[in-house]
Order: sequence, then C-alpha cells, then structure tokens
Amino acid sequence: MSRFLAYSFDFAGAQMLGARENQQDFYAFVPPDQFEGRAVLCVLADGMGGYEGGEIASECAVRAFVSVFLKDLVPEPDKLPEALSAANEAVGDARLVSEKVRNMGTTLCAAYICGNFLHYISVGDSLIFLYRRGKLHRINRIHTIGQDLSEKLVEGRITLEEFDAEPQKNCLTSALVGEPLLHVDYRSGIFMEPGDMILLSSDGILTIGKESLADCCRQCTPLSPAIQDVRNILDTVREAGRATQDNTSVALIKVLEMSSHRDTGRETLIIKRSHQD
Repeated sequence: MSRFLAYSFDFAGAQMLGARENQQDFYAFVPPDQFEGRAVLCVLADGMGGYEGGEIASECAVRAFVSVFLKDLVPEPDKLPEALSAANEAVGDARLVSEKVRNMGTTLCAAYICGNFLHYISVGDSLIFLYRRGKLHRINRIHTIGQDLSEKLVEGRITLEEFDAEPQKNCLTSALVGEPLLHVDYRSGIFMEPGDMILLSSDGILTIGKESLADCCRQCTPLSPAIQDVRNILDTVREAGRATQDNTSVALIKVLEMSSHRDTGRETLIIKRSHQD
C-alpha cells in the first residue's frame, strides 16, 4: 500500500435525534496525527434492538473496531475485516450481559483513507457516498431485502409486481449481532482526488433523497469548515419535516490539497454520540 500523501483532510460529524427518544447511532474519527503517514479513519454504526439495546450495540461496535484497528501504527487495508470481526464479536458478547439487550445489533460502515487511496468496509444499511466533481455516488452495497429484490428485478428474476408486493424491503439481511456475518462489502484501493468528499451516514439521511443530498454537497467548498457542511446537511433533513424521522448521523471527510489544510487543533481520538437534536 502506498503511504505517499498528496492531500490533507478536514472532517467532522453531527447527529440529530429525529422523532426517536434516544440516539442509537454512534460514530468515531481517528485523525491523521494518530497515524504515521497521516491517514484518517471514520467509523459509523446504527444500532437496533429497543431503547437501550441499539445505543449499546452501536457504541460497543465502534469502540471495538477502533481499538483493534489501532493496534498497528499504520494499518494496512486488510486490517478492516479483522476490526469488523472484533466489532461483531464485541456485540455478541454484550448481548449475553442482560435479557434486555439480547436482541440488539447494529450496522457498521468504516472508511479509511491512507496515502492517496480510500478503503472501506460495511455491513447493513448504513451508507458510504463519494462526492466527486459535482456528482454524488453511493459506493457501498447495502444489505436489505429491498436491495436483493432490486437486483433480482434488474436481472429479470422477479416481476415488478413481486417487488412491490414485498412488505419488508427495509429489513436487514446482514448485521453485527455476534453471529457469522452473512454479507460484508469490502473494497480497497479507490484513488482519491483533491476536492473529493467521503460521506458516511445512517439511513435516516434517505429522508431527503440522493439529489437533495448532492445539492448539499455542491454547497461545500475547500474553505468551508466540515462541521458547518454536516450541520447544513442535517438542517436539510429537519426542513423535510418527516413525522417519523429516524436518528440521522452524518460524518464527512473532505480531501484537500496540502495548501488548503487548516490546523483545526483536533483531539487525538474523537468518539462521539450526541443526545441533542
């Protein structure tokens, strides 16, 4: 893996509760000064399993993932599956602590930029987007019944009527629950360009649709602080006014030319859950 760094990064995350009573999403950044070679890691999870369970599962998974990933000074991309396995195991162990959390689980997605390349891994329906030259692309495959049926529909294996008749399109087909993972999306070596943005989000972002999210990204500039960019995205979600709005978390990494870098004085490790809307 190349460790030559052509770029610097600005990054930030933000959350909103939506119509939920508690925040079951959790995210973390490990910033460049933690890595020799100035890489950056972001991990985001969307918990499930009741009032208490989802909150525990998402935080447990993210912390376990980061802990294992940081065992190497500059991890190679193949450390991502190992960290994911550790996160899954941690959730499984936590499920055994109490009957109240026996059914909890979580999605997880992680993006790691080292040198000039992006590497990612994901399970469940949390989203990873690449914004490049005015266009927004979802780059990870989500693991839901709806996604499976959409692919079958395109391949001609089911009819549109059969697709529309399925009432559980949003149900996950893979998640971290401590059992063997049925589906994992892992990709390594996506070349990054200055001006690229990587956006990780829980599925609450889907309220505004891909084109509205792309419009938000178009308003970002190399000089606009990443924290303001993610707040603007969440403002757009709020303005949609959905009565059943899910928790929504947005984590953004902006790839900058070295001359655009600003010393933001960030902490060595940033791990966050916000309980405020």
